[in-house]
Amino acid sequence: MLQVTAQEFQQVLAMPEYVGYSIPKKSGGARAVEAPQGLLRELQGRLAKYMQHFYTQHKLPCVHGFVKAFKNEPKYGVLTNAKPHLNKPCVLNMDIKNFFDSISTKQVKQALQQYPFMVSDEVSTAIALLCTHNKKLPTGAPTSPLLSNIVFYRVDKALIDLVNEMNSTKGRDDVAINYTRYADDLTFSGEVNLVNEMKVRIVEILANNGFKVNTQKTRLQKTYAAQWVTGIKVNYKPNVSRLYVRNLRATIHNLQNNTPLDAVKKHKGTKANKEIDLSDVHGMLSSVRSKIAWVGLVRGKTDEVYLKLKSNFEKAEKKILLDDVAGKNAS
Repeated sequence: MLQVTAQEFQQVLAMPEYVGYSIPKKSGGARAVEAPQGLLRELQGRLAKYMQHFYTQHKLPCVHGFVKAFKNEPKYGVLTNAKPHLNKPCVLNMDIKNFFDSISTKQVKQALQQYPFMVSDEVSTAIALLCTHNKKLPTGAPTSPLLSNIVFYRVDKALIDLVNEMNSTKGRDDVAINYTRYADDLTFSGEVNLVNEMKVRIVEILANNGFKVNTQKTRLQKTYAAQWVTGIKVNYKPNVSRLYVRNLRATIHNLQNNTPLDAVKKHKGTKANKEIDLSDVHGMLSSVRSKIAWVGLVRGKTDEVYLKLKSNFEKAEKKILLDDVAGKNAS
């Protein structure tokens, strides 16, 4: 299946090649990455592609992260993860601490042997050894996101059972609880009392399976304040923040009313200490284009705000590109 000889496979297991480096976190600090190299990365990539399709067919409905959609399969992402929590009395966000680091070689092997995967002892051992490093899931491996979902299958099932139990006890006017997960981000929404009652049991279920909650990222959001799920506001309809749209409008206005190089300088601020060139301009255009696409994804492609942003940006971009061509022709 992996198109490799037994000797090559054994050699990769005996001498796995990884390169370590760190990347900055949005919340501050740095994240350690262990990236597989050479044949090891190729084998992990082939294995991930093979196993992903099977996992997608058997995944639990709560899972929206690290799920690759194949032909005729629904697409999952931050938006599908957020939608079940629209218009709820409260939203509870819980984050798992050191998600990949918490998943051991032994857990990978055991998870693969259980339903619905039912892999033999020999094969599950080989996969676990191939896809873990220093006895845990490496952050940079192509198989780690998929295997984290596979290992978490039992936890997802236990949390779904808990939600169903709580919903069976709710009163006539109580809002049913929903549960979704995007990678290490768990979200529960529904009646305030019911969600509050679940918190201790959620922590217990995670602890019993070797996971800890990052208490600094635990948030209980009620209707009188903004409710966020994986970067999307869910109080009424999927939305982005007003500040996000305001900043985007200001950036587009900057592009419309300044020369391209001056627009980049203003966008980067006075701290920009390197010389600005056309590559910076095109980088800025690409960034703005992506941000507008995010607004369209969240609010919808027929949304007035999205269409206005898109129209104004396209006019500014066209002018910049025409000026670029004219400048090249003149030179």
